[in-house]
Amino acid sequence: PYPTPRVGQLDASLLDAELVDTLNKQLLSAFDGFMPTIKTHYSTELLVALKLLLFKLTIWDHGTTYGGLLQNVTLTNSKGQPATKAQRGLYGMISILGGYVWQKCEDTMYRDGWEDEPRGSWRSRVAEVLKTANKLWKVATALSFALFLFSGRYSTLVLRILRLRFTPGRVVSRQTSFEFQNRQLVWSVITEFLVFILPMLHIPRLRRRIERLFNKQTSGELDFLPLKVCAICYKDSDVAADITNPYEASPCGHIYCYVCLQTKLSIEQGDGWACLRCGEIIKSGKPWTDV
Repeated sequence: PYPTPRVGQLDASLLDAELVDTLNKQLLSAFDGFMPTIKTHYSTELLVALKLLLFKLTIWDHGTTYGGLLQNVTLTNSKGQPATKAQRGLYGMISILGGYVWQKCEDTMYRDGWEDEPRGSWRSRVAEVLKTANKLWKVATALSFALFLFSGRYSTLVLRILRLRFTPGRVVSRQTSFEFQNRQLVWSVITEFLVFILPMLHIPRLRRRIERLFNKQTSGELDFLPLKVCAICYKDSDVAADITNPYEASPCGHIYCYVCLQTKLSIEQGDGWACLRCGEIIKSGKPWTDV
């Protein structure tokens, strides 16, 4: 059979542990304002109940855990067949209830001081047995994990004892897509280009040039004014003021006040200014001579 990637099995275990931790925190927080003594005295039992519920909804009903479902692995026996109900139940009893009983025994031993009892008493002997069994279990767990890294089978000691393992649920072709990476590269290049080019651009001037390119006028907005009235003064103050110190705009030839015309040309910074009478671009002016 197709070997299950080790990283997939380890990721499944991590996802399951994170799910249990997240749900357990939310469950305990529910008792903060309602019967907080339950949270204080029965946190271990609540965790066991949560694990049993998740076991029922995942392994018992679907033959895999939540993390295993995401990693596309299912629980099978040594023959590659789906684990039976008996095997699933035994796995749940050992991994969940067995761990709970073991923890309670250790808590009782340390709380009541069984290690301090006289040598030869039954409590002292039980404490020695528990300590020895705990050390042996840790050594066996480490050896089992080393074998798992070598062979890729039986990720935990409990699975090795029961001869259960996680195998691929279905063959899925792994196709690497670089679409996201290509999109990121394109946006990165565009961003770097804009960061480089924007300080070199004069945005108001660029905007004016674009507006003039698409909004070419055949006549100005104030072409109805009499020739003796300065169109710039009229637009700025809405008052028909006669021209003072007349200056002729080039190349259209319309007359404006000298100060008004030079002010507009200096604001445009050499790009020219649209005549208010004819719409033509004015870039310079000269003194007006009445012939």
